Amino acid sequence: MTVLQERPPTVSPSPPPTPPASRPAVTGSLFDTGDHKRLGLMFIWAALLFLLVSGGVALAVGAQQASPSIGFTASRVARLYGLHTQSGVLLFLTAIWVGLATYVVPLQVGAGRLALPRLTATGFWLYLFGGISFLVSYLIGQVNGVGLTLSTPIPHVAGGANSATVLWIVSLGMIALGLLVSTASIVVTVLGLRTDGMTLLRVPAFSWATLVAGAVTMVTTPVFLAGLFLLGIDQRFGGIFFTSKTAGSLDVWQRTLWLYGRPDVFLITVVAVGAAGDIVATHARRPLIAHKPALVLLGLMAALSFGTWAANPKAGAVVVPTSNLITTAIAIPLGLTILIWLGTMAAGRPRFHPSLLFVVGAIVLWVVGAANALAAGLHHVAGLGGDSAWIAGNVHVMVIGPPTLLAVGAIYHWGPKFWGCALSRGAAGLVFLTFFAGLAATGLAYYFLGYNGASILQIADQTSYQKGLYGLAEAGGAVLALGVLVLLFDMANTAFFRPRLEAGNDPYEGLTLEWATTSPPPPWGFDAVPEVRSEAPLYYIRELEEIA
Repeated sequence: MTVLQERPPTVSPSPPPTPPASRPAVTGSLFDTGDHKRLGLMFIWAALLFLLVSGGVALAVGAQQASPSIGFTASRVARLYGLHTQSGVLLFLTAIWVGLATYVVPLQVGAGRLALPRLTATGFWLYLFGGISFLVSYLIGQVNGVGLTLSTPIPHVAGGANSATVLWIVSLGMIALGLLVSTASIVVTVLGLRTDGMTLLRVPAFSWATLVAGAVTMVTTPVFLAGLFLLGIDQRFGGIFFTSKTAGSLDVWQRTLWLYGRPDVFLITVVAVGAAGDIVATHARRPLIAHKPALVLLGLMAALSFGTWAANPKAGAVVVPTSNLITTAIAIPLGLTILIWLGTMAAGRPRFHPSLLFVVGAIVLWVVGAANALAAGLHHVAGLGGDSAWIAGNVHVMVIGPPTLLAVGAIYHWGPKFWGCALSRGAAGLVFLTFFAGLAATGLAYYFLGYNGASILQIADQTSYQKGLYGLAEAGGAVLALGVLVLLFDMANTAFFRPRLEAGNDPYEGLTLEWATTSPPPPWGFDAVPEVRSEAPLYYIRELEEIA
């Protein structure tokens, strides 16, 4: 039986040129590269640096809430909160998953390259310069309102928006467009460049999740860009799309621009769940016990994300209990997917790896969030919509926390493939503890503040109980910031300074194709692509070798 599909014969001892269909043109220029691995790492590093900025802003907001005597005005606190929330979701969380997918997905499907590498490079620079412009907009003046954070439109300014607000709108468009075209490149890669035998139902969970989430992104992001265009007309030229008091203007805002009113809010979770499936299968040392059902569940989660567009705007944020059964139903495929993970671990031969800690932490956060949502819904707790601090708690625990933990877990899982040597296990444990403790403490503090009737940005008239909870949230943010610094140090030390303790090409006895090439891979991806006859080609090749 033929096990390898050999590369065409070469005529040079060095990596020779091959037809464009199998090897991209790769240059050494930072601004002109077709190497998906370099682009993926650039996305990851940039996203983590933006996370540092977002975390620093969050600490400033938390310090004011924990110690109101600091002296920030209410409007400044609101703007800083908007800056923190928007940068955390758009500049960090969405971008880091695009970066991970840009690096890993072409290898997982046996392509070794992106279908549209120049488009991805363009997307990265749009994202990077858009992100820098976004931060600059808050430095050169006061951006109108609190951004996309609240479910109500930002107010209209007589005489036209200032330059800071205009730059803010333009920068959001650059970020969205950059992430959109980068995602489109990955989608086309999965659809068009899969190796022979790699049917869609054999695609690894992470690549499949990226495909289905990317498909939804390609539908929803143009809607967001259209909303930004309308917002620009409103703010700069005195339009009335979002400034009128009619219900229609509120609906348009919530369906196009509101950060938590678009399907995108669930898509980062879909991609994170796909990555977790590959992490679990790899370290359980067997394929998922129900690979095809797991793919169906991921697709169902992506489809149900459209339910956010059907949410009742009068019910408050879509991430709190609402009458929208479509949105709530996303918990069902998520729960079934977690059961598949547990069954895989029970049926496999698990070998501990630090990335599994992050999977466990994500599951715990989902359980805590679900318990709070269920309790609030069953007991009809009043006052949890609008600007309640409860929403901030649920966002940290359900929307932001698990995908963040899983993104860090993915870095530790695929780290040997990125840099040729594993990141520090001791640092991984410390990073997990700081990330999990920080997210849990912040989320729980805001949950209890919400139950106590506090608002997200409440500064005045705090009770001693509320001051203590705001202090707990601030401590959680500080611990999380420490974790980010440790993670960046561990990554930089591994990539640039650490003695090269080679991890090997396949340190885990992996199941999927990214472990069939060198670590790090060559610019062209593969010297030879293993034959694909199942969803775990390397696993079954090893079984056949053992039988032989």
